[in-house]
Amino acid sequence: MTPLQRRALRPAAVALVTWAAAGVATSAPDLAGLAVAATMVAVLCAAVFVRVRHPALGVAAVALACAAASGGSVAAAAPVRAQIAALQVEGGRQLDVDLTIVGHVSGSTDGGAWFDAVASRVSAGAVTVTGGIPTRVGVDAGGRAAVAASGLGSEMHLTGRAIPARPGERAILVLRAQEVLDAPPPEGVWAWFEALRDGLIASTRGLPQPGAGLVPGLAVGDTSSLDAATDAAMTASSLSHLTAVSGS
Repeated sequence: MTPLQRRALRPAAVALVTWAAAGVATSAPDLAGLAVAATMVAVLCAAVFVRVRHPALGVAAVALACAAASGGSVAAAAPVRAQIAALQVEGGRQLDVDLTIVGHVSGSTDGGAWFDAVASRVSAGAVTVTGGIPTRVGVDAGGRAAVAASGLGSEMHLTGRAIPARPGERAILVLRAQEVLDAPPPEGVWAWFEALRDGLIASTRGLPQPGAGLVPGLAVGDTSSLDAATDAAMTASSLSHLTAVSGS
């Protein structure tokens, strides 16, 4: 194996160790001790690497640090995940939620929209859970109009029905909104960001497709003006993440 090939294997080793740690932490999220142990070993490897400069120690330090971050994030979310599970929302209980939008409000094919948020309060009857709860929210076509003025940083109050997300998903709670009680526009620096986003989108209106839809999609994750043919082609070629994730 040539030196160039050996160097090419280093990021692959880091990725494999990180994925393995994420898989273990997801299947057994109470193993917080492993994340602490991985952190300590990573620090030790880094300290030895500074003295001896062996490439394997550097790769090990980076891989273990990434593994500790991956496993630690899952372990840190475990208590909140357990609290949400204790609300027994599997049967579709109605929830009253306060949340802050942290992702772009993206339109869906049914005329509604989905967005990422962090819930600060989730109530089911007399039981209330508080904290920073990663949440994925969907609204129908009527709800889309209610959140039209909202954006990053907007603090919303709504009711809906939800089920806890699967352990491998980013959101702890997936919520289908029934009634949006309060959805103000963003304020301060968030309002400036939304104005910047809206200005970019407005500047692409009138351009020929697919550019008119691709530019705002790739730049800020807004796919509302992306034509159906281009959207289907990007999905078929596994490139939809460029607008759905990278753009956002």
